[in-house]
Amino acid sequence: MKKRYCLCFLIGFLLFVNSTHLLAQLTVEAGVSYQMEDDEFSDYYWREVDIVSGSILNRNSILNEYSFSSDYVIVWFSQNEAAVIELTSVRFSSITRSEISKDIFNFTLRLKGDDHKGVDKNGTNWKICFNTLLKSFCD
Repeated sequence: MKKRYCLCFLIGFLLFVNSTHLLAQLTVEAGVSYQMEDDEFSDYYWREVDIVSGSILNRNSILNEYSFSSDYVIVWFSQNEAAVIELTSVRFSSITRSEISKDIFNFTLRLKGDDHKGVDKNGTNWKICFNTLLKSFCD
């Protein structure tokens, strides 16, 4: 009986840890556009991006250089190359937790629209459009 209880506790704990990890970021489809040298923005590139809070980025990196009060969009170009964009126009994560909630994400998009701005560590300005149904509305 004790072995069964311990096994159930261990499985429950592993599921809890795994689900907590999964809630730390949200993967969604988005259009990303960056500001080129001539100050014009590129065409939108549509891909899956990760939305993650600054506190989670700090927890998972050794540099501790991300703002705890900001959310970030990670655009992966390859397995080893990504742009980490600090969102300047919106916050998706919960105020009390560092988790990105799908409900807060959808609610925020209804209030603030689909097109958001951000900047990466190199100072490059980005536009991120989360309107995947009406892509033509992204300018």
